[in-house]
Amino acid sequence: MASLDVPFPFTMAAITLTVFMAISHYMKNGNGDKYGTAFFVSCLAFTDILLRLNWFVLGILLIQKQFWLSTSWCAAILLIQAILNLVVWRRFFKFKYNMDDNDMNFVQYCRRYPRTSRTIIFISYYVTFQAIRISYSRLLGKKRFMASFTRRRKYYRLIGRLSVLEILFVFIPAITLNIYDLVYFSPSEQIFYITIDSLNLVIYSTILIAITLCQREKVLDPNFLFNWKELFSWDVETDSETMYEFDPDDPKSLRLKPGKEGATQQYNSVIQYKSTTVDLLKD
Repeated sequence: MASLDVPFPFTMAAITLTVFMAISHYMKNGNGDKYGTAFFVSCLAFTDILLRLNWFVLGILLIQKQFWLSTSWCAAILLIQAILNLVVWRRFFKFKYNMDDNDMNFVQYCRRYPRTSRTIIFISYYVTFQAIRISYSRLLGKKRFMASFTRRRKYYRLIGRLSVLEILFVFIPAITLNIYDLVYFSPSEQIFYITIDSLNLVIYSTILIAITLCQREKVLDPNFLFNWKELFSWDVETDSETMYEFDPDDPKSLRLKPGKEGATQQYNSVIQYKSTTVDLLKD
């Protein structure tokens, strides 16, 4: 055990984060989140980020040990994660749904907290898409972590489907790799404990994803429960949620995109946006 520096560093970090999230959540009386969804959302986002750091360290140690098969396997897992982040998540969130430009509620959030929103979105693109959950995690009871979405169904379908894909194509291969590596590593080596860390974090993240999906994102809207079948519904045209754009006559307002809804709803949407903005400025 002479070469062992810190046993289970990432597992200890995950436990510490979980305790911190629990204390933060319950000291603030859940910030109106009576279902506790915000706690699980926070834990999932930070644990997934921690897991990527663990895989990066594990990859370096595998290279040093010249375990080329395991190194290739680890690289393949990171590549699949990158595809989910950049090719799927970014394509839909940024370009197809354009959430940060014409989703009314999320645009308000991004405008009020530009640095926080940009940082969270950046991490969701280049580390893990689960990081977007930090934006509405209600962390420390701060308003900068209380984002919401106008098109909740679209967001729920996207983040839910990607979470399922992450379990199938990232977590299951990672568990297999970890079990394979533990056969060859000695308990006297740090890499042995980093590998166990990876296994612990993957299992923990899987449990958190299951809980979050079962709670159906109630932290976003406790009065509206999503349907499980919506995760597998591809008929987005039946979705009544609408697309918005900046109003050229009033740069501070958003309006419905032409052809989406009637003039009355357009008028109401602008009024709603302005009233919400006033409420935000009062806070």
